[in-house]
Amino acid sequence: LTEVYNHHVALYAAGGKVGADIVCGGAWVDMMDSIFAIGAEARGTKVEFPDNHGFAGAGPWLANIHLIRSEGVPDVKRCIECACPTGGGSEDCCKHLTICPGFPLGEKDRNASDIKGYSLQYTVGWSPSIEQYRLLKYMTLDATGCQLEFHVPARCPWMWRNNNEHGGRVSGGIGLRGSGRDLPSDFVTAIRPPQPGCVEHVSWDYELPANAEGELVYNKGHIHTGGLNISAYLLRPGEQHPRHLCTSTARYGTAENFPVAVAGNELGYVVGMSTCSFAVGQRPLLRAGDRVCVEAFYRTDLWFNGVMGLMDFALAPFQNDLI
Repeated sequence: LTEVYNHHVALYAAGGKVGADIVCGGAWVDMMDSIFAIGAEARGTKVEFPDNHGFAGAGPWLANIHLIRSEGVPDVKRCIECACPTGGGSEDCCKHLTICPGFPLGEKDRNASDIKGYSLQYTVGWSPSIEQYRLLKYMTLDATGCQLEFHVPARCPWMWRNNNEHGGRVSGGIGLRGSGRDLPSDFVTAIRPPQPGCVEHVSWDYELPANAEGELVYNKGHIHTGGLNISAYLLRPGEQHPRHLCTSTARYGTAENFPVAVAGNELGYVVGMSTCSFAVGQRPLLRAGDRVCVEAFYRTDLWFNGVMGLMDFALAPFQNDLI
């Protein structure tokens, strides 16, 4: 990730005709609705369904792969957040075959002939015998009401990596607000526990339509650097308290990146997300009219742009449901 950042890999079944079109839909890129997507956490996050369960989708299977080369970039934070010229960050500001916006003096700082090729490798289980499987539906809910991307303002003093090695702070750092917005990211900050009061959350709840009914089989969260966790809760009409469904927690890399980074444990990057799987007989039942709340937590000792808070749901339609 320190050399090439995996922003997302989105998969499309049946040439883009089969997607996760429930509520927020899947990752909407290439004017198609993806059935499944994953980001920088891919190497450390296993997506595995119970035996005899799986996605349905005839070929061809397609992928939208968004890789950002950050090797040799002075401001890695602006680069992987896809900083926009007008402020904030969005994948729309990291167009295909463009130079990432991490060069303070502009793209001319990047040698246009400095080109490298990369490839991705995944292990995927599949079978043509779909009659042996209970076919799953996939749903992605967003903590910002299907907005996809949002910004997290810095609300706490921002400190360099050596601030608290001896219990002190950098001179002039006390009370400094929002300093993380324009300064390079110190990735050691991301693995420290946030200071009290230096956490913000964003949440949204959705009323489930009829095509979202089913048994919950699997959950996986997706958040960016700076994120702590994302949770889902079931809000059922007539019940006073929400039911906790899943909390997906970010795992950050802790290995120093010098002399070389350790693949899968890159310092300060989200290298994995915990997942939730539900055994037969213990699966939450989601029904039309239920409301599901998705809540994401981010630290606020840096300013984070273009981040996400997504929770994926793999649903097994009720047995009497027509797929």
